[in-house]
Amino acid sequence: FTLVTSGMSSRPMNVPPGREGCEYSELVLCLPSDWHVLEGDYEKEQYWWPFRLLKFLARLPHEEGCWAWAGTTVPNGDPPEPYDASVGYCCALIAAPILFGDDFLTLTLDGRAVHFHSVLPLYREEMDAKLAGGLDALLDLWDEKAPEICELVNPERRNAGL
Repeated sequence: FTLVTSGMSSRPMNVPPGREGCEYSELVLCLPSDWHVLEGDYEKEQYWWPFRLLKFLARLPHEEGCWAWAGTTVPNGDPPEPYDASVGYCCALIAAPILFGDDFLTLTLDGRAVHFHSVLPLYREEMDAKLAGGLDALLDLWDEKAPEICELVNPERRNAGL
């Protein structure tokens, strides 16, 4: 299942100087084909958390006046708490899409460029590695310990930060 936000790009984000043309984004996250997505399943947080995460991240730039772009990390609280007891993920990284081709990166809509970004759930130790050493440090860690990481949620994925 591929989840794509719709509406995040309805208003421009506040962008830093020099990043004009990057005001509009939407987010994408994929769920395994056996994920429970029927109406009653939404009552169970173990299946609902990815949807809640996307909704939260899509609203964040407009509610907080910030810029959410590739490389942005967002914790689930302070200190970060797991999205659900069934997973250890407690943070998210907004990143360039991995599973989709270059044609998916940007859509011209009503004369403006809408950029698509993936949401990658993180463990606390992975976010700590990114905060301490930058995005390249996290990517190096993943290359070494968890090269399968992509926007397809894997509740069983091991923590590359351990």
